[in-house]
Amino acid sequence: MESRDPIRALMKALSNYLLKHGPRILSITNILGQDKVRISIESLYWYHNISTGYRYLEDAVKEILSDKAKIATLNDKGINIVKIKGNFYIEVPRQLIKQLARNGK
Repeated sequence: MESRDPIRALMKALSNYLLKHGPRILSITNILGQDKVRISIESLYWYHNISTGYRYLEDAVKEILSDKAKIATLNDKGINIVKIKGNFYIEVPRQLIKQLARNGK
């Protein structure tokens, strides 16, 4: 098992999600002129791999949110985690979606 890194766990799930859904999301954002997208953490659950050291992706998200340095690291990538009506979402810039949808890295 790999060492636990909550940012890596979140990014891996996001990458896997965008490999499948990225082209559709990019098409929609292009039509609507959006520069970022909000994706529910819940929609990433199917794409989470426990080899990251986290049984549940939600545990990795909670660990990120409890550490200002980890939040800043995500923010540096252009990613924000927001909570709306009790649900967590990540806001991802279109350029990062394009990159992850293309090659998952």
